[in-house]
Amino acid sequence: MDQLEAETRDGILAGARNLGITPDDILLIHSSFKSLGQTALSPHQIVETFRSSVLPHGTALYPTLTGSAECSPENPPEFDARTTPCWTGAIPSAALKHPNAVRSLNLTHSVTGIGDRADMICRNHQLAETPCGAGSPFDALIRLGGKVLLIGCDYESVTLLHHVEEIAGVEYHMIPGHSISAAVDWDGATHTVRQRYHRYGAPRAFHKLQPYLERAEAVTTGSILSASCTLIDAQDLAKIALALLRSDPAFLLA
Repeated sequence: MDQLEAETRDGILAGARNLGITPDDILLIHSSFKSLGQTALSPHQIVETFRSSVLPHGTALYPTLTGSAECSPENPPEFDARTTPCWTGAIPSAALKHPNAVRSLNLTHSVTGIGDRADMICRNHQLAETPCGAGSPFDALIRLGGKVLLIGCDYESVTLLHHVEEIAGVEYHMIPGHSISAAVDWDGATHTVRQRYHRYGAPRAFHKLQPYLERAEAVTTGSILSASCTLIDAQDLAKIALALLRSDPAFLLA
């Protein structure tokens, strides 16, 4: 690593520390590579830098989503954790190629983890009834006291809020019925996965949560290189959003 790359890496780590990221954190990272500016580091080097930010016992998680409006019980996708590309950007795509990566087995909403608890968090996602609900890595993030990191992204990117919608059982979110499809895991074994699917088309307004999170002191803002960043406590996010949805099931809709 040359001097410019080292300085950039140090800048990312300093920004992470200033946001409140600690060495043992569990982070679900939503990211825009372009928001970081003309960085000297590749997406692969950035993934390695965030892995370093949570050493020795933390875990960096990335949403490696593959679902689309075409997925349904009548049109189930096939999924190979090793080769199916994600559409969530350059940094999660690079995370998929990290030598220590583990990808959860879900037909539409897989999560890729790197770190001490990645295997435990990502294991058995294929057994969850819904993509982001109970038994998913999103559920584990909350149970383990993790955090959501937005790098150059806004609240509309917070996939964890789909977990809350699934737990709340809002009517607009899931297509009725299940389908069965084949999925290949990280080790090449084939599984039969029974899964429900998200219903696309209902515009969200996740940003409406921001003042509630700020009042609860559950959010920190700052910057990493050129990117505006937000760090959110996952347990507080879920608790606040669930209470609001139970009071008004349409709260998160635009």
